Amino acid sequence: MDETAEEEGALPSKFSELQDSHFPLFLTYDQLCRLLEADCELYFNPSSLTSTLSLPNREQTVATRQPHISFDYFESHLWPHFDERVKKGLHAALVYSEFMGVIKGSEASLSKPRRYLDRNTYENLSSRTHSGDDTERSRIYTLFEAYQKLRPSGSYDFADRLSDSPPKRVHALMEALQTKGLKGQYIDFLYVDEAQDNLIIDAALLRSLCQNPHGLFFAGDTAQTISVGSAFRFSELKAFLYRLEREDPNVKRDIRRAIDPQFFQLSTNYRSHSGIVKAAAFIVRLLNQYFPHSIDSLKAEESLVDLFSKTVIIVRDEAAVKKLQTEIGRVAVVLTLYESKGMEFDDVLLYNFFTDSAATATDWRAISLSQQDDKILDERKHSILQSELKSFYVGLTRSRERVWIWDSSKKGQDMEALLLKKHLATAYQASEAVPQYGASSSAEEWAKQGQQYFSKKLYGEASFCFRKAGMEWWARIAQAYGDRQAASRHPDKSPRRLAELAEVARSFDRLGSQAAEMSDDPKNAQLLFINAAECFAAIADHASAAPAFFNAHKYTEAAYHYRMAGNFDEAINVVKTQTVEPRVAASIEYAAKFEYTRKRDTRSLHKAWKICESKDEFVEFLQDHGFEEQRIQFLDSITEHEEVGDVLWKAGNHVDAISRYRLSNKPSAVTKSVECLLDGLRTNVTLGSEIGKTEPVVSKLLNLSQQLRLNSDQKPEVSLFQAIVAGRVNDVLGHGRSFFQQAESRGALLALDTWIHSNTLKGLEVEVITQVADILLVCQQYCYIINVLVQRPELLEKPATQQLLGISSTTDQDTGEDGITANREIRPQSLIFHMAAARINAEGKTNPVVLPKDVVDDMALHTLLRRRNNVLMTIHRHAIKSGAFEICTRFLASGRCAAFDDRRCWRGHIHSNAMTIELFNARVRLHLLIIAVLDQFAAVKDGFDSEERNRPNMQRLLFDPSFWDLIDSSSSKYRIWLSRIFDLCYPETPRTGNFSDLVPSLIPEYGTLIPTLKSWLQETYLGLRPSIQFRFFLSNILRISLLATAIDYNEAKDYLFTGQWFLDEDVALKDDLLQDDRRPVAGAALTWYARGTGARHNLGVYAIKHIVEHNAAIDVDVVASYIEEVCGQLILNHYMHYMSNSYDGMIMPRSWIIRALMRESSYRPNGKMPYVLVPVLGTFLERLVGKTDSGKIQHRGTLLWQSGPPLAAILRIARCLSLLGVNNQNLQKDVLHALQPLKFLTAVHRAEYVRFSAAVEWSQVDEALQFFMSSSQLDDLVKVMMPPRRLPFTPTGPRLVMCSNDADLLRKLLIGSHIPLSAPLLLPRPPAKPRGPSKNNAATAALATEARTEPAKSEEASSANRSSEGPTQVEGVRYTEKHHKSASIIRRLFLHHRRRAGGPVAAAFEELVKRLMKEQETRPRFLLLCLRGPLPHVLNYLHRLKEVSHNEVVSLNKTMKASKHQDLDAYHARGLEIRRVRNATNSLIKDLQPTSDFYLQKSSNTTPSIGDIIEKVKLIPDLVRDLRKFTSFPEDLDYELGVEPTLSDRAPWVPPKPTAKKERRPALNTDDLDGYDDY
Repeated sequence: MDETAEEEGALPSKFSELQDSHFPLFLTYDQLCRLLEADCELYFNPSSLTSTLSLPNREQTVATRQPHISFDYFESHLWPHFDERVKKGLHAALVYSEFMGVIKGSEASLSKPRRYLDRNTYENLSSRTHSGDDTERSRIYTLFEAYQKLRPSGSYDFADRLSDSPPKRVHALMEALQTKGLKGQYIDFLYVDEAQDNLIIDAALLRSLCQNPHGLFFAGDTAQTISVGSAFRFSELKAFLYRLEREDPNVKRDIRRAIDPQFFQLSTNYRSHSGIVKAAAFIVRLLNQYFPHSIDSLKAEESLVDLFSKTVIIVRDEAAVKKLQTEIGRVAVVLTLYESKGMEFDDVLLYNFFTDSAATATDWRAISLSQQDDKILDERKHSILQSELKSFYVGLTRSRERVWIWDSSKKGQDMEALLLKKHLATAYQASEAVPQYGASSSAEEWAKQGQQYFSKKLYGEASFCFRKAGMEWWARIAQAYGDRQAASRHPDKSPRRLAELAEVARSFDRLGSQAAEMSDDPKNAQLLFINAAECFAAIADHASAAPAFFNAHKYTEAAYHYRMAGNFDEAINVVKTQTVEPRVAASIEYAAKFEYTRKRDTRSLHKAWKICESKDEFVEFLQDHGFEEQRIQFLDSITEHEEVGDVLWKAGNHVDAISRYRLSNKPSAVTKSVECLLDGLRTNVTLGSEIGKTEPVVSKLLNLSQQLRLNSDQKPEVSLFQAIVAGRVNDVLGHGRSFFQQAESRGALLALDTWIHSNTLKGLEVEVITQVADILLVCQQYCYIINVLVQRPELLEKPATQQLLGISSTTDQDTGEDGITANREIRPQSLIFHMAAARINAEGKTNPVVLPKDVVDDMALHTLLRRRNNVLMTIHRHAIKSGAFEICTRFLASGRCAAFDDRRCWRGHIHSNAMTIELFNARVRLHLLIIAVLDQFAAVKDGFDSEERNRPNMQRLLFDPSFWDLIDSSSSKYRIWLSRIFDLCYPETPRTGNFSDLVPSLIPEYGTLIPTLKSWLQETYLGLRPSIQFRFFLSNILRISLLATAIDYNEAKDYLFTGQWFLDEDVALKDDLLQDDRRPVAGAALTWYARGTGARHNLGVYAIKHIVEHNAAIDVDVVASYIEEVCGQLILNHYMHYMSNSYDGMIMPRSWIIRALMRESSYRPNGKMPYVLVPVLGTFLERLVGKTDSGKIQHRGTLLWQSGPPLAAILRIARCLSLLGVNNQNLQKDVLHALQPLKFLTAVHRAEYVRFSAAVEWSQVDEALQFFMSSSQLDDLVKVMMPPRRLPFTPTGPRLVMCSNDADLLRKLLIGSHIPLSAPLLLPRPPAKPRGPSKNNAATAALATEARTEPAKSEEASSANRSSEGPTQVEGVRYTEKHHKSASIIRRLFLHHRRRAGGPVAAAFEELVKRLMKEQETRPRFLLLCLRGPLPHVLNYLHRLKEVSHNEVVSLNKTMKASKHQDLDAYHARGLEIRRVRNATNSLIKDLQPTSDFYLQKSSNTTPSIGDIIEKVKLIPDLVRDLRKFTSFPEDLDYELGVEPTLSDRAPWVPPKPTAKKERRPALNTDDLDGYDDY
């Protein structure tokens, strides 16, 4: 009934499926190609309708054909657009024939990359192939290039052989057969009819199917190549087959001899009358004469026919058919020349052949003139005659008996005259009687003729014949086929085409139903339904196409179109009940599962479940495609409560998850419910959560906690969350301390952070010392935990740490404990969420943010540091104005403070009688605690990534200016709090206690706190230099040196003479920091601390003298403290060298004696130094009271002339002068004179000051001194008595202390049983070193040696006359080579460590290496090298690959959920590839991670070879290449440092390539050189 439909019923879908029962097999060339395409998986669409075979299993969508560029299309759509200058003189038919038959369809095109001839090859063809000259060929090729550009995208032409797109159909099949081979049996014999309608290149494909050299037959008539575009000739085919035979592998290997193709002619015509044969032979002679290469030269045919038959009218084209039918009606069969090809009739009427000819009258006249007048015919000028003569030949040879030529124009007169002259025709005028045309036919004859037309797809004529035969049903069938043919000629998107095809489809469907009812032949109904289905499919009416295919028993197509129509129930029913191609069935099942799942109702979910083989398979499908809500809904519907809980838990819905666990009867659900509760609380209450404020989900979780059974380890954590939510600050603190004691850092950090950020640090501003100390201890613990996190970044891989920070690894499935992921997810609860959102311009969003792991980790650590530093800055801000740290001296002295009542004075208001040694040490403890807390600033420098984290982004952080601004601010805090503790230890009043009262046993944390203070002192000291804050340089030098030497003299002396204090000579000179000998005054002041230096007092006094006389920049309180220390030492040294009974009669404050003994007396006497010092102090008093210019001298940071007289410092200097005079009567006159500047201040009424200023004789000075010292309970005035003197009773005056030695004296000076730090003599210690220079200090030793050269005198008075020239002071020691070497070593180690893969990956591999070295007797060198070198980078890169592929799957899932179901197949194919990459990557990670059994097989105790590792790494480039088909994925540093070195040919484990052995050079002949030995 229909060739296409019939073949589908009789033929298999693939060539390989052909059986012997199919032969002898009759099929078209196109049908053969389609069978081969199915095996080669090349799918072209040979019909203008939608192919029923174009299904998703063949990886293409259903689509209609693009335009077919026939000659008519070429002539009407393309030819007018060609350049007129190029195409001038060329006929469209000739040009089209050259395009199709020569440029694209010739044998030579097979070897061209683009499958058509290039310009050079075409222009150099021989004249046998093309008769035109070179210029004409060049023009034709220019037109071909224009044709390639102008033709519609996706269109096909005759030479494309109906392929969709390059590579062309035949070329693609040839390449597939060459690479994959023929699937199925070779053909023994192959017969090709109408060979002239094929291209030469088709013969190559046909020959590859038939290996029998005798089994290939081609038959045809080149005179009938009337199809424009055909350039077929048997001579070329013969030559082509000859060459193919010579290239046959069997011939080349001499397995068989070559079989040359044989050419023979069928010269007897069994169809046409002899007269017709003669006329046709004449036309052939004309072709041979004028176009010798257009056809094969054959002998003339002879006729053996003399029969009667039927009639037909033959016209030029479809337009002529319609015109004729319009004029005469439907009275006869009318065919075009092309339609009549291959058919035969008794009588033929050629109607208006010459009238409708493309050739002009001039062209036809040229033949007549050539034949009659021997004129030469210009074949190029009249090239159109080549195809016209062939068409005339076809028209003549369609008839058996008679041919009538009816022509209404004069164009054929010359041809008519020529035929008449040759006696090949008879002419009749319109008035003459013409032999009768046609005869009546019976119904059977009409039916037979209709069947013939139907088989030739001439459906209009077939319908006409069937109606003549009275076969109306068959006429309707033929009419339906004709209507389909007509509709298919319309453009694809034409509304007319769609409407006509819809009507045709309905007609076929009705006819199919009628045929099914008639039951004459079931195949008829099947074929009609197939045609209906094809038409429905062509217009994308899948809902109608599906049942039509089903009725045609085409179940694969039916299921597919049900699926495309969205009727998944019907599609699945077909798949389950009928035989459907497996790949199509799988595609439909996948789409149905997806579509059912998208509907979200339980009924649909159960439908999707039934498609799967098991529940687990369906659950996995839901999970892998991101259908979390549907997964929960499905599991709920089958009462899998525990699994629902698992899904809800993973989705972050902890409340509903716990509810599901509680519904489950499984024992494991009880444990999971508690774990889920804790996970939910930890997830929603993260670091930075505000106390007393919480989300509703947290309240719900806490309510659920009352209904769950918690063990003793879980209850405290839940209780902490309850306290945070309820705002119970004290309970939060209690939990924090408890967790800290238990080393549970997560709970401790959360609790302490919450407590600290609940405005509790404001409690530092109170006067209650114990409260402030408790706060500082908590802050110290808090900072410690953060520092551990920062210094050990591998802790960020721990889930507990990630939860606390509100981050997580984006893909944690199938990752081992040591695995590292490429990305991290930041939840909205995280401290760093807003920072992360801003990084990707997602401010205001509430969805989690995903960033690279290194970026997130650095962001988290940076944020932790800033959070800690903000706490430290807050502590500093509150403590700096805390009454617990600083006492109001006004209140202490007078018991009154005007600013106290109105809250303007923030200092501590303590009565003088409340000052005790315990209180003093409690205040020292506070200062040590805050120094220890603020020392956490330094943890940034030393701990943050110096050894653990060496990644470039972390290095950027270390060089971030804002980061170092923070470090600079910490340095300023160092100086502030060192100044504070200095003021505490060296106070301006004796009432508060001082350094001599510092008792370590009264400070519980002294042993852990004092090292921090020492470190601060050293670091600050080493950073001091004149050019940096010169105003405070001397003050800071003296503060630090006084404290450092007092706290630990032995440690301080090692760095006092190093550092930078002696640098910047120009600045020092400008700011009066150099003495007259251009040596730093700081050096002189520092040398005073050197116990082994005999002239230390000289240098100390001269330093004071320089400072006072030059008004150097220094704080008066600091220099006063230094002066007190120097005076105390001078007094002690005076008694050691000038008094016969040691300290007998020595008067000093208790604290002075303790510190003087601590600093030890000098082995050299004072000499004139007291006499130098007294007037200097007098001058200093003049500066202080404002009598003379004070220059750059300051008081608490303000220039003295701006701040006013510092009374406390003035009294301290007055006390120093008084004590010098009390202990040395020779100085009393000078002291009285030095005290005179005090009279300058007349408005001061403070009692101590008035007494000193009013003194005119020494007894008044003595009284003023005793009055001044009587105000302190801690530091009274002491007079030392030594045996054998008796201790007299004195109701007034200094306290008398009888002692026999230094230790005895110190014990008598103790307050209670507490031994101060400044009394080391009372502590067990190694034997005392002899007095003298330190052997460990070359500088001081040299100075001591120099000092010993001066003679010592027994009397101080005489020594006062000694020369004023001072001894040489100690110089600063610059950084030594040892320092630079140490720095160089540290730098090399840092750079070496940075080159390795950092973090826990490298650490884990290092642990693996250690384990292998321990457990293996032999140490595989290359394996260990690989584990320590590139493999950590390989694993890092794999994690990134996994992350990208996983994200691509997630993104694809989102796209699929929003897509149309028709697009699911393409997305599914994409998803399969991406999931394959992801799963393969997971497998590699599992094998290559350090904890894998791959490295050590427990059963055999063997390690893998380096080759085993390389084989796995080899898979990575392929995976990357496959993933890049769908998304970008660059090769980063880990690829360059890991994958590439592992696979490199230059890797150390690659065996060296063998080198050619060098020929040994012949040895030099030296036998004839023996005679030259004498030379």
